[in-house]
Amino acid sequence: MSDRETSGPLVARSIAGSLPERIIDSPSMLVALETPRPEALLDQFRRAAVRDGRAIYHYVPGVGIGSLREPGVHVPSTRSPFDALRHIEASGHFGIYVFHPVSTLGLVAGSAALDRLRQMLSVSHADAAPKRIVLMDRYVGIQAALEPQVTRIFDQQGRTTLRLRNGRWVE
Repeated sequence: MSDRETSGPLVARSIAGSLPERIIDSPSMLVALETPRPEALLDQFRRAAVRDGRAIYHYVPGVGIGSLREPGVHVPSTRSPFDALRHIEASGHFGIYVFHPVSTLGLVAGSAALDRLRQMLSVSHADAAPKRIVLMDRYVGIQAALEPQVTRIFDQQGRTTLRLRNGRWVE
């Protein structure tokens, strides 16, 4: 895995090491995670949530925000993308919120979800618990106005080197 440069002010990072830590360490609340293998990364998120007790959630259209640590547990009143974003904004707790595919959010010009996301990014969250919204897909297109507020992480499958650690092969 290697880094790919972007024209924005934030540096793109590859997925080397722990994915949740890279997201948590992101300088931005909004993270665009581009990957050709989203299901494998969702599984990696799931394992991190169970193993480390991390608050990692996945948005499922029509169902809402669900815990990756406790399958079947969903946050009430988060079925629509707008309501999911409103819940994230109102929550006083840390969390990584994964939206895959990105089209589930409906971030098109004039949409309520895009307006809510803009509002969330415009407010300083220095005192609040750090939250990260992860937009995960093969390609994550962001409106130009939001691009400076996005940290991009690229997963380039097939360019990893495997190492033997504790008797297991790991990336």
